[in-house]
Amino acid sequence: MKKNLLFQLLLAAFLLPIFSCSDDDSMPEINNATTLNMLDVENGATRLGNSDIYINAANNFQTNECLIAEIGPSKGIGKVISPQVGSSLVYQAAVTPGNLYQAFKQEAVKQFPSGKFALALAGDYYQFHVESEIMKEEKRVGAVTRFALINPEADGLPAYDSTIGTVVNGSKNEIVYEFPKGTEFQYDNSLEDIFNISTEGGVLKVSMWVSWIDTRGNYTIFARHNEVFTKVYIKVE
Repeated sequence: MKKNLLFQLLLAAFLLPIFSCSDDDSMPEINNATTLNMLDVENGATRLGNSDIYINAANNFQTNECLIAEIGPSKGIGKVISPQVGSSLVYQAAVTPGNLYQAFKQEAVKQFPSGKFALALAGDYYQFHVESEIMKEEKRVGAVTRFALINPEADGLPAYDSTIGTVVNGSKNEIVYEFPKGTEFQYDNSLEDIFNISTEGGVLKVSMWVSWIDTRGNYTIFARHNEVFTKVYIKVE
């Protein structure tokens, strides 16, 4: 009997550390997070960072230039989360203590032919958490918010606005550039009058059709992988 009791105690001691640690506990908080007292529109209309986001009279985050994603309940601002542009993006979201949000510049979000949205590599975004309400004489006048400005990870994509290859006008030279598998591409249909383009398996292959027309210049191709996209150029000289 004593042996069984000792075994149970040892088993409990062994399992306790495993089940007492949550994912939130093991992930460090974003190291550049800032605490901000955001007063609502009737008490100063404090903006979130350099954005136009403020708290309106209905106690909603409001913006005209950004898109807001409400992530949901969180113990704090936590670790960096990849841009949640696939969520419902809105111009207003309720200010809820304990909730986590992200905000993106509207012009940095692009929809691809698949219907999926992505954030430009050149477009940083805010991740923010509502810590608590700010009360004055028993009236809510704003919210304590913790926020950080995040630069999206490249996710294996080339730099935004980079040239990935050059061909000579009228030549049959081929450009081959390997993107991550599953990359989705988008480009103007007119490019197919100039180039033979293949994107199979995430490998972009571009070569010119034989032509004596002067087509020198830079040609744009967008490439999305997961929640981010980049803009690259094919140069003809």
